[in-house]
Amino acid sequence: MASHKILVIDDSRVIQKTVKDMLPPGNFDVVEAKDGEAGFNKIRSEKPSLIMLDFLLPKKSGWEVFQERSEERRVGKECRSRW
Repeated sequence: MASHKILVIDDSRVIQKTVKDMLPPGNFDVVEAKDGEAGFNKIRSEKPSLIMLDFLLPKKSGWEVFQERSEERRVGKECRSRW
């Protein structure tokens, strides 16, 4: 079983394949998303160790994904610190 999960959010199949090909076999589970909306959902469901995020994406830009994820984490930390 892979010890690390990497989420590649990129609309280019070439980039997704290149990332898979450059990693040693067996150590990484590479999860892919082809647009920002799917990528954001996979961040939540897959809980990756590393996210490789293209900023020029269809449906939702990489910048929007980054901002929304940052906001989720900030709000989560605030809620935990208040209890």
